[in-house]
Amino acid sequence: MASKKLEEVTAVVTIAAPSDTLHVSDNFGDQISEIQKSGQAEVNLAGRKFNIKKQFLDDIVNQSILEGLSKLKNLF
Repeated sequence: MASKKLEEVTAVVTIAAPSDTLHVSDNFGDQISEIQKSGQAEVNLAGRKFNIKKQFLDDIVNQSILEGLSKLKNLF
């Protein structure tokens, strides 16, 4: 998504990447309700603790990877 905003990016390659961002929230498990209620919560990802804010959940819901791909320049 960021590549379309950065002039210096000349190519984007993905292999077996998900075409939506909603799968990211699956990693937050039971903390999703806490994030929604209090605006943030600490989650454990791969043994490390991260503070996830409601804004992040809102952002991943409002992203459209497929729409973003269609706006990339075709150089070939």
